[in-house]
Amino acid sequence: MAPSDSLEEKLANVWRQVLGVERVGVFDNFFNLGGHSLLAVRLFTEIEKLTGWSLPVLTLFQSPTVKGLADAIRRMQSSEAPSLVVAIRRGGSREPLFLAHGAGGGMLWGYANLARYLDVERPVYAFNSRDSEGLDEFTTIEEMAAYYVREMRAVQPRGPYHLGGYCFGGLVAYEMAQQLVAQGESVALLALMNATPPNSSFEQVCLTPAWLARFARNSWQWFRHFLRWGSGHRRQFLARKARLWRKRLLRRGDRTRRDEIDAEDYVDLSDYSPQRRRLWDLHLRAAARYTPRMYPGRVTVLRTELHPFLCSFDATFGWAQFAEGVTVKVVTGAHESILNEPHVQAVAAELNRCFEDTVTNKVMMKTEESRRPAIEAKLMGSW
Repeated sequence: MAPSDSLEEKLANVWRQVLGVERVGVFDNFFNLGGHSLLAVRLFTEIEKLTGWSLPVLTLFQSPTVKGLADAIRRMQSSEAPSLVVAIRRGGSREPLFLAHGAGGGMLWGYANLARYLDVERPVYAFNSRDSEGLDEFTTIEEMAAYYVREMRAVQPRGPYHLGGYCFGGLVAYEMAQQLVAQGESVALLALMNATPPNSSFEQVCLTPAWLARFARNSWQWFRHFLRWGSGHRRQFLARKARLWRKRLLRRGDRTRRDEIDAEDYVDLSDYSPQRRRLWDLHLRAAARYTPRMYPGRVTVLRTELHPFLCSFDATFGWAQFAEGVTVKVVTGAHESILNEPHVQAVAAELNRCFEDTVTNKVMMKTEESRRPAIEAKLMGSW
């Protein structure tokens, strides 16, 4: 079907350019036309240039057509405040899993990959950043968490809750769990995927023989991983690291610049729009200012074998300092690839086992509660 107005016509032209096809109908599916995650990033960058509106990439999963995207833009242009909760998979009889976005509002594609391998009876939701919906972004993790908790409780009013997040999203999920517990709610699962706590002992280096041995082992693993990259990727990585260390040396003597963070020193943002790059900077600064508090519960850390290059090399990625209990699951892949194929399948398998454990624990607690009156009566009788 041909476009019905100028907006749909402009979007169809962008689709033809990005996908390299001659004709696009307004109800043609992006993925059926050969679209994938990298092309989606290009598509949304071009749409932002064309319309001025920044749509979350996950919109394609909900509306993978020109007509659907046009309707999403029209909704953003209305005065109605959009919800930041995005349904990756609806339906099912189990309690939902809520996943906080990564830095720059990203990793929603990774969460969609993850949902494919989770229990089909478990709904999966993710959070968009406010900036992705054309709203002013929060500048602190505490503010983000408070807003996302309210949005989540509109979907699931009472606990137990299942939360998770990758990297920056893990920090947001951790703070959400803190706030839920403070509100008297229960958190059955808090899954932190390759997330490390800022402003913690994990960032400290201790030059002991044991530390040097761990540093050598981790460096060798990093070197092996580095050799698997293409030559272009290796050059970009070395250039970013050189730029980062040069800036750190220049800032060392300037107190006013010590807290400056440039996201492009850490990740390649060349395919992103200026607005998305600013969002990366904002999120990384929010993470640098965040100091986790002690969490009165258990966290599950799903981490790669690789540690950051300089750290304490704590097996819990530093979370033992902040939680009453930590379960560590080591998965395959590197930091940037654990939610890509084939590594995402290992992450999903571990999460499914975690869900099974929470169900088992819940059954055991109910059994214990049902037996308690009889046990108390027996004890009272013997006394």
